[in-house]
Amino acid sequence: MKKRCLTLIMLLCAAFLPGCAQHERQTMPIAQQPATVAPDGQLSDIAIPTAYQLDFTIDPSKDRFSGYTQITIDLNNISEYVWLHGKDLDVSSSHAITAAGKKVEATYQQVLPSGVARLDFAEPVPAGKVELHLSYTAAISEQPKALFKAVRGGHAYTATQFQTISAREVFPGFDEPRFKQPFTLTITSPDTMTAIANTPVVKQVQQDNNIVHHFATTAPLPTYLVAFAVGPYDLANADRLPANTIREKSLPLRGVVAQGLKDNIRFGLTNTQPILESLERYFGSGYPYQKLDLIVPPLSLGYAMENPGAVVYDEYLMLMDSQAPLEQKRSHTLVHAHELAHMWFGNLVTPQWWDDLWLNESFATWMAYKTANQVWPEGEFERSLLSGALKIMEKDSQDNAQKIREPVQANDQIAYALSAIAYHKGAGVLNMLEKFAGEQSFRDGVQTHIRRYAHQNADAHQFMQSVSDGSNIPELVPVFTSFITQPGVPLLDVSLSCKPNQPATVTLNQSRYAPVGSEIDTRQRWTLPVCLAHDDEQTCTIIDSPTATVALEQQGCPDYVHPNASQGYYRFSMGEADWRALLSHATQLPADQALIAVDSLTAAFKAGTVSASTWLHGMEVLATHSAWDVTDLVAEQFETVSSSLLDAETMSAASQKSLALFRPVYARVKSQDTVAATLLGSDLQHHLLTFSKDPALRQPLQEQAKSLIASIDQNKEQDIDVSTRATVLRVGVSDLGTAFFNKLLTVSQTTQDPALRADAIIALASTDDPMLSKTLLGLAIDGTYKGYDAFDIIDRQISNKETREATYTWLKENVDAVFKLFPKSDRGPAFPHFGRHFCSTQKAEDWQQFVESHAASLSGYERSLAKAVEKIKQCAAMKQKLAAPLSQALTAP
Repeated sequence: MKKRCLTLIMLLCAAFLPGCAQHERQTMPIAQQPATVAPDGQLSDIAIPTAYQLDFTIDPSKDRFSGYTQITIDLNNISEYVWLHGKDLDVSSSHAITAAGKKVEATYQQVLPSGVARLDFAEPVPAGKVELHLSYTAAISEQPKALFKAVRGGHAYTATQFQTISAREVFPGFDEPRFKQPFTLTITSPDTMTAIANTPVVKQVQQDNNIVHHFATTAPLPTYLVAFAVGPYDLANADRLPANTIREKSLPLRGVVAQGLKDNIRFGLTNTQPILESLERYFGSGYPYQKLDLIVPPLSLGYAMENPGAVVYDEYLMLMDSQAPLEQKRSHTLVHAHELAHMWFGNLVTPQWWDDLWLNESFATWMAYKTANQVWPEGEFERSLLSGALKIMEKDSQDNAQKIREPVQANDQIAYALSAIAYHKGAGVLNMLEKFAGEQSFRDGVQTHIRRYAHQNADAHQFMQSVSDGSNIPELVPVFTSFITQPGVPLLDVSLSCKPNQPATVTLNQSRYAPVGSEIDTRQRWTLPVCLAHDDEQTCTIIDSPTATVALEQQGCPDYVHPNASQGYYRFSMGEADWRALLSHATQLPADQALIAVDSLTAAFKAGTVSASTWLHGMEVLATHSAWDVTDLVAEQFETVSSSLLDAETMSAASQKSLALFRPVYARVKSQDTVAATLLGSDLQHHLLTFSKDPALRQPLQEQAKSLIASIDQNKEQDIDVSTRATVLRVGVSDLGTAFFNKLLTVSQTTQDPALRADAIIALASTDDPMLSKTLLGLAIDGTYKGYDAFDIIDRQISNKETREATYTWLKENVDAVFKLFPKSDRGPAFPHFGRHFCSTQKAEDWQQFVESHAASLSGYERSLAKAVEKIKQCAAMKQKLAAPLSQALTAP
């Protein structure tokens, strides 16, 4: 699964239900669980599912649906009951059929609010093959999870989202990834509706005003990958993807969209073939399922989901044409590659338990960048994976940072497995390992793993062993293990020593990175592949001790040392003289080394180990690097650091410095017609307007904003560079008053162009006007904006310095309405993240008290609150210690 934005991660939690007090909630290893204790973690092995028959009756216009589930299980012991999963299901009847064919009545009861249920038999059921039969009804969700509804143009559509544990809200079963079995589905729906599932329809039967759709039996799947959609969808049939040297058969391909949008998905359908074939070549095996439908419900989901044969996408990620904004097309390419990579990694080979769900997402993220770079080499993806790894180091620099492989012992811990750390740190570690092993050797290991465990389960240890065996590089295992089992960013403190007539040496001291104000215990160690660049040479080694001395493979003393020359997942620090030596060669560094230098230098400043003047000098030098993304990262870091540390008076000096650094670069790239120039130009334009307050840019954009809103209003073609549209609209919101704001509100609610809708909402949510802010926040909770859009509006308003306090006051006054935006089980883990934008110890205490005062409504909030409070306190500590030195450096003659 890939999220459009990682800001608001929906996390799952559990709390007691009334009337269930007779069942003790307890987490312990399976073997130790008394038979009467409700298993809040893994189910026992007494019942193993081997096949499902799922029958649904679904009318999207209704609020509820009905279902009939038949589960064939292997019952390993005679038993009076079995534990399984089902959440908020109204079960009307249930029974078992024994191996001898005897019917035994049963009673179903949900025991834990996380969806653990118990099926009690009227008499003991003997061991052997047993069928479980349950009839029930359940609600269609208004939130984009489980079986959910989306309404557009007066038409209701449904689709499913089961990852991680929402399948149990739609059918009873054994909702764990280790249970992989075939599913056979039938769906009864109004005959005006289309029904789609993981597999093709094999038969349709008219039944009064309904059609019963019979679907082919699936390959073995876990419950979270079962998927279906029902509604008045339009089907965009594409040409079958032809057989190739790897896949023996042609493949049916369709788009599934809301009415009137068939043409909008043609771009996505066309791009599917090169992405899929690139993945087939990498894995050495063909796409493993019977067909491929791209399903796009009419709702702002904020994610995509890799269901075999029935992949679900947010509209922004799939509905566009060749003239769409560059960033939208890049997002489409990455996310489409991510979801299709899951067909092998996650779907064909599935984790044994939720603590290895990270491996699905890490691998698919890593593979998406490789694939995107191959199918669209001009798309500037080459270093995007590295950039993502560097950015996630900010989250990984907290004391409360998660491990890549986070232990999961209970249902309310499962969703933490889908953290940003899992996606981007995990992908960064895989990238480091591939560079250490070599691309071909690493691919040999991956293909070994896929062959060994196709249509089965495998855990992280089995993956590591497969890669080690396939690549014949056993050293990969300890490196991998050291990174997935502990949190944090490795830090190498580096010092160069040169003596006459002896090889130069570099001393490396290993610890865990900690910024100013952190309570991190830095005494951690990794098994770390290290490559040192020195002049035109490289020296590579593995270190696993606190201190190591490395002799450089060159004669004489090098002019400089770059301690991370191979995209390793670590930061480095050096003395001021060594930093100055490296920075004197900064513009000649390869782009990946320059990116790493920007990150490590900024991290060193935030840790208080390098002076503000050296940091500022580094930003000045690296801003002139020829690689677009290096300049882009410098602008981002300069803005972020200055905005968080400086007061209004000193900010003017930072703005002037920014103008001097970035205005010439913007002037150079804005007329260039390349992907790199477009990406950098768009970002620098926004930076110069909002941070540098460049007056020369503003007036022309006001005129563009007037012209743009008039074109949209009159349904005329938009004469504007769409890569700058969001910035133009922000200027309009800021400068053109209430009339412009209200017109843009209408656009955001009526347009069927998801990119324009996203740009409009971003612009609206940038408002500093107190009354307009209050209006917009009200629309976020009254149902006008739904799903991801509502969360995004609130988060952007509380992140804005000008509206932060008013938004916080509004949040306190409307907290119950905001809670209703989240599925009940997600509130606790998700809500506390809103507070991460504050930057004072007083606000840390206030936010903690506010969240804790609503603990009864926020089950599972503790970990997310601890992260938010830690981030606030770190910001306050850095401001106290680093603001004055930075101010002095900026104002020095």
